Amino acid sequence: MHWRIAGQLAYQMTPVNFDRRTGNNARYRMSWRDHDPFRSFHCPEVAPVPAADPQYVSLQLEYYVVVNGGEVRPVPGGAFAGVFTDYANDPWRSQNCN
Repeated sequence: MHWRIAGQLAYQMTPVNFDRRTGNNARYRMSWRDHDPFRSFHCPEVAPVPAADPQYVSLQLEYYVVVNGGEVRPVPGGAFAGVFTDYANDPWRSQNCN
């Protein structure tokens, strides 16, 4: 899986682990927690964006998958997206992140 937090220029690559076979299909899985910019004791690489509710901030993660050399994207050159949201006033982040 190739991914980046919106605002970063370069994609990072993370291998996705094999989970199991179901019939002729291979199933893979990964943890979104490992990519969460608001995970515990971690400073987001990009400044969070205020959410609609001022109590919260969010960051968008963009990703696409490469399978057997072929890219899986919603449109050519595009990326899928997910949004991570957290409290705007996190005590640990306030003390440890710039």
